[in-house]
Amino acid sequence: MKSPWMSVWCGVMACGLMAPMRGIAQPAVPKAIPVEEVKKSEDPKKIERLQVYLDREGFPPGQIDGKWGEFTGKALKRLQMHRNGVAANAAVDLPTDFDVFTEYTVKEEDFSQVGEVGATPEEQSKQKSSPYPTMVHFLKERFHCDGDYLRKLNPGLNMDALKAGDVVRVPNVTPFLVEKLKVKDRIQPKPQFQKRMLRVDTKEKMLDVMENGKVLAAFPITPGSESLPAPVGTWEIETMTTLPLFRRDESMLKTGVRSDVYHLIPPGPSSAVGVLWMQLNKKGIGIHGTNNSETIGRAASHGCIRLANWDAVRLSEMVTDKVVVEIMEGVGG
Repeated sequence: MKSPWMSVWCGVMACGLMAPMRGIAQPAVPKAIPVEEVKKSEDPKKIERLQVYLDREGFPPGQIDGKWGEFTGKALKRLQMHRNGVAANAAVDLPTDFDVFTEYTVKEEDFSQVGEVGATPEEQSKQKSSPYPTMVHFLKERFHCDGDYLRKLNPGLNMDALKAGDVVRVPNVTPFLVEKLKVKDRIQPKPQFQKRMLRVDTKEKMLDVMENGKVLAAFPITPGSESLPAPVGTWEIETMTTLPLFRRDESMLKTGVRSDVYHLIPPGPSSAVGVLWMQLNKKGIGIHGTNNSETIGRAASHGCIRLANWDAVRLSEMVTDKVVVEIMEGVGG
C-alpha cells in the first residue's frame, strides 16, 4: 500500500537532505496492532514501533525514546486527523512488517561534523562553525532519537569513544543528512506550495502543515515564553535560510528590543537557532532549529517558534515564501 505521506515527501527525497537508507522497507498495511492496544501497553517494543512509524509517516513524536509521552499522543492524534478527517477515536492500526531498527556504520567523514563548541557566546563567536560537540549528538540528530536511548540501544559500544567502522543500532527512520546542507541566504521559492499554511498552536505546542483544510504533517515545537510569547496573529514567511549566521543580542532575546551589543554565532547545528531560519513578517520573530532538541515543547524560547533541526529541515521542504502562518493559543479539534 502506498503511504499517503510519500507523495508529500517526493521533493524532500529528490533534494537528498532526508535520504533513505539501503534495505529500509516502506510501511505497509499487513497484520497490525491496534493503536489503542499500544496506548494501554507499557511494552517499550510496541511504543518504539509506534514512534518510528509516526516519524516515517511525517507526524514525528519528538525524540524517539521508547516511552509513551505527550508528543507521541499528539502526533498520533494528528495522524488520525490526516487519515480520517477527525481527531477523536479514529482507528489507526500499526503495521508490523517493517523493521523498527537498522544499523549505521560510522564513517571517517562523519567526524568533520564534530568539534569543540565554545561555552559562552563570546567564545562561540570566534569559531568558524558551530559543530556537534560529540558523535552521540551527531547520531541522535541523524536518527531523530534521544541520546540516552541511543546508548541503551548499544550496550556493547563505548558511545563516548566511537570510531570509523563502528556499527551502531539506530531507529529505522529517514536519516537527517546535515552534511548535505549548504549556506543559503534564501531558499528558492516553491510556488507549488503557495496555498499551504502553517497553524501554530501555542497551547498544544504543535505546528501543523495544512492544505485545503487537511493536516499534511505536524511537528512538536517550543513557542516563545511567558515573558516573550510567540505573537498570536496571522503572519507569513518572508524568507528561509539554511545554516544561518545568528546575531545573538541578549536585549533582543529578553525584551524584544534590538541593541548594539551582540555576538555573531557561526552556522552549524550547535547554533542556538540550529540549521534553519524562517523569517516571518514580524521583526525578530522566526521559525528555526535548535542546539538542544531535548527541550522542544518543554523549555522556553524567546518569542520564536523552535523545532528540532531534523524537523525544521523537513518543514522547510514543505512550504515556501509568502505561506501564511497562523499563530493561535489553542486550536481545538
